[in-house]
Amino acid sequence: MKRNLFTSLAAVILLSMALTGCSGSEKTDWEYIKNKGELLIGITYYAPMNYLDENGKLVGFETEFAEALCKKLGLTPKFIEIAWESKETELAAKSIDCIWNGMTNNPERAEAMDLSENYLHNRPVMIVRQNKVEDYQEPDDVKDANVIAEKGSMAEEIAQTDEFFTQGNFAAVDTQIKAFMELEAGTADIAVGDYVMAIGSLGEGTDFTDLVISPYKTFKDESYAIAFRKNSPETVKTINKTIDELRADGTLQQIADKYKLGELLIK
Repeated sequence: MKRNLFTSLAAVILLSMALTGCSGSEKTDWEYIKNKGELLIGITYYAPMNYLDENGKLVGFETEFAEALCKKLGLTPKFIEIAWESKETELAAKSIDCIWNGMTNNPERAEAMDLSENYLHNRPVMIVRQNKVEDYQEPDDVKDANVIAEKGSMAEEIAQTDEFFTQGNFAAVDTQIKAFMELEAGTADIAVGDYVMAIGSLGEGTDFTDLVISPYKTFKDESYAIAFRKNSPETVKTINKTIDELRADGTLQQIADKYKLGELLIK
């Protein structure tokens, strides 16, 4: 009798666990985010997107953009520093809810993740020391030069595949800032990076006054989007709607102008 009772109770418990599990698996990604009341945002630190000001406060175009969007949605934004090459893994593991950090929209990423609408124009650029601009005008000039780019970035792919750089010696670094540091120190000759980051991090009043964008190599334009977990249509729809509202009321333009990105904003 006791054994039958135990067996029956065990069956009820297992059935309850199974039903709970099914219910959890059916919950949409947007419900998951909304119910916990916060948006975990994967970033790396770089100006003008997400960076620490002189008081140690996180600021930047995408920081304020995310804060404005979360305010409209009743969510608390929580910014989490990630290794850029691990961004997809962090997203899938729910360590973060989105990648919002100057991420280029391309077919491979659109296949692996759900992407928001594009919100900012960008393009890759070649960066060199100011006194070396004339040294790298043609592919033959790059022979044996040390070329660097951020690991896991579109710039890395360009530095490894574009014929302009094939005669150089390529190495990946952890961040774009590290690429700039190595370039300024003379341990690298050429960095491939983002135009948006370059205009916020190079030149007068920055830590990299000797670095400039080379006029001798241009690339096709790109656009930035926010990445979410695959199969999150409700999340993407909600985010896109809110981005459109921030455009319509002028908030997004105001934030972009503050960080000198107004001309790059997708209207």
